[in-house]
Amino acid sequence: MEIIAKGKKIVIRSISIEDASTFTKWWNDGVVMESVGFPEGLGITEDKVREDFQKEIRERERGFPEHRRFVILDRWTEQPVGEISFGKMDYKKRSCRIGLKIGEPSEQGKGLGKDALRLFMDYLYERYGLWSIQLDALADNRRAITLYQNMGFEIIEEISDYWTDPEGKSRNVVFLEHRREPEGLVERLQKRCSVRDFAKEGIAEEVIEEILEAGRLAPSGGNEQPWKFALIKNRKLMKSIVETAYNQVWMLDAAFLVVLITTIVSDERGGRDIQIARYPDLERRIEKMDLHFYGRINQEEHQTKIPGTQMVLAALEYGVGSTWVSYFKVEEVKNLLGLSAWEIPSEILAFGYPQKPMKSKAKKPMESILIRFD
Repeated sequence: MEIIAKGKKIVIRSISIEDASTFTKWWNDGVVMESVGFPEGLGITEDKVREDFQKEIRERERGFPEHRRFVILDRWTEQPVGEISFGKMDYKKRSCRIGLKIGEPSEQGKGLGKDALRLFMDYLYERYGLWSIQLDALADNRRAITLYQNMGFEIIEEISDYWTDPEGKSRNVVFLEHRREPEGLVERLQKRCSVRDFAKEGIAEEVIEEILEAGRLAPSGGNEQPWKFALIKNRKLMKSIVETAYNQVWMLDAAFLVVLITTIVSDERGGRDIQIARYPDLERRIEKMDLHFYGRINQEEHQTKIPGTQMVLAALEYGVGSTWVSYFKVEEVKNLLGLSAWEIPSEILAFGYPQKPMKSKAKKPMESILIRFD
């Protein structure tokens, strides 16, 4: 079971089917549920909870679920003490909603909720590149509201008679929001590294589309855009591609691969003109070169590293790590993808959430690489 965070007092991990009985007990306990408006508990069966958990776990294994629950454990006894969750992920606004509850009455008032909330917020901001987190509380739950405000949440709205509880009483609800200034590009790049240890977690389609769109918008000479992108999520095809990459098995844990494909520009469209202009003393040798050979040694002219780099940067915005893979058998990948004679796989990018926080390796100091002409 995946542990996502460890604090001084608690550990947070993903739910498992075995947690269904514990959650059923909490959700049916009126003492626990009174703070959220259910003084008699939910009256839910363990079979129903188990069914819901099975669905969430299947969705988690298949892709990115709409809602995810986690268990809060006492760090020293390793016993479940509460739950925390997120949902309503909004990728445009970079925000989500969270919920928190200490389910064991004897463990309330010990600071476990505060520790869990702090760790969970850090996890969400870092993992998904969020800008804000929202939550709500019943207006008469002053203890919870005070905790949230002490953690930096601000009240953004209070709605009277927001809902009617099971006893027919109208309840007022307070909505709160916590914001964190988004990191600048250079700040994110200072963390970037080649990720080869991916968490086994899907990536939402909205994020994948944003990454691909960043590549589509890349600049190219004469706006030729001499490239194609192959998105690989099919696990069988991914395994075959990994075999062509000399069995770099770490790639199998990636959420998806993108193969950057160079589209050779024909001589009729001036495919060699840029290199001739750059190296006029080599004009005759460039012109005589067989196009099949020329295209393969001159992939840099077609600039697939530019859209690839923009994809990597877009991924960073959402907390997604990546690694460039150049070590593979080009013709075998070409055959796997069914490409034409004019299309050449130039690079492979592996994307996924990192198992551990990204940490950049040391780079050369600026004075060792910069030549100034002030």
